Amino acid sequence: MAMKNIQERQSLIGGLVQMLYHKMMFAPFVEMVNNKDYSGYSIRDENSPAYQQIWQMGKHLVGDQLSPMSVLVPSGHWNFPASPIRHKML
Repeated sequence: MAMKNIQERQSLIGGLVQMLYHKMMFAPFVEMVNNKDYSGYSIRDENSPAYQQIWQMGKHLVGDQLSPMSVLVPSGHWNFPASPIRHKML
């Protein structure tokens, strides 16, 4: 793992920093500071009141970070297959 990052960064220190960045889960906090998620979308509305921005950041940290990527579409929202029961009800 470390060797791959070192080769990618072509630097011992840069590779180790990159590995720690990903392994220690610093990415969500960096995303919140930059106000961009993994897909490049805004995490919080900068024009909202402070309490609402805190709520949006908390929702991103707890909700979006803990959801498995296999069920997310690029927009970051859940993508469940359609249920046949639901279609019958509609």
